[in-house]
Amino acid sequence: MLFRSCKPVFHFHKNPVVSIEYILSVRETLTRCPVRTYHHNDGLFGGNIAYPLLGVIKMQTVNSAVAPAQSALALTTIGGKSLVEAQATLEAIFEHTANAEKQIGRGNEERDRADANLLDWVTLSEVVDGKSVKVRGPKLDMSGNPVNDKDGKPIIVFKPISYPEYLQVRSWGIAKYYAEGAPTPEAAELQMDRQFNRLVALGWERPRSKNPDAERMAKKRAEQAAKFADKSDGELIEQKDDLLKKGDTKSVKQAQAVLAELDRSAKPQLDAEDMARKAVCEKIIARAKELRKACTADADEKLISALQALS
Repeated sequence: MLFRSCKPVFHFHKNPVVSIEYILSVRETLTRCPVRTYHHNDGLFGGNIAYPLLGVIKMQTVNSAVAPAQSALALTTIGGKSLVEAQATLEAIFEHTANAEKQIGRGNEERDRADANLLDWVTLSEVVDGKSVKVRGPKLDMSGNPVNDKDGKPIIVFKPISYPEYLQVRSWGIAKYYAEGAPTPEAAELQMDRQFNRLVALGWERPRSKNPDAERMAKKRAEQAAKFADKSDGELIEQKDDLLKKGDTKSVKQAQAVLAELDRSAKPQLDAEDMARKAVCEKIIARAKELRKACTADADEKLISALQALS
């Protein structure tokens, strides 16, 4: 038996007969490993065996076709297939699964890098102390007034490029996503919109159209919001309920306008909460990766405690 960092490597012989002295020496060596012990009733060694995290021991064998001694003696087939055929097929499945999960992780990392690069392109920049930096400023509503968070402070965002520039970037993106395999132009458009939505979650402000119709609609929405500016959310909810109780067409239409104002006023807070939630998730993932790399009993305890708390 060889040891590296208390991870046993078992060398199984073709002859399943093992001396009692060898078994006792293996058991004694395992119990000296500086990790917690877990009771194991079956298997070659029996009793208490020192197991790393959650009792998992990674075993490597010289002959990969040889299973643990007890299983090899008890089983001759799995699902009607020989052990050799079953092991070869299942290990191929496990290998493909492992590679697929690695690709998912790499794909997410590459997508995040692409989003960061796109953010640079669709955000205004300025030179500060000889360095190009992205321009940040208060988020504006349709009427051009700053949007505040729940504490009354202006929400700061990355300021976008002009609307015509944005449309050009968007059209290039849709065409490229369609060329790269999106099944339909509509699917490519949705893929582009998902990417811009991820930029919004990063604090980017989507540019708005400057055409007369868009400005007219923005002015109308601003006037509508001004009607409810002096009322609290509770008062607006009561007003909506009263209008719905009347039930006539005019009252229902007015109730819809009140509901739209409630949604509009709540959106900045909901967006801020979602951004904070995303930041917490990223920190949890980063910390979990650090603990996994630590490979210590203390780090394992923290990982298990975190998993139990989140379950």
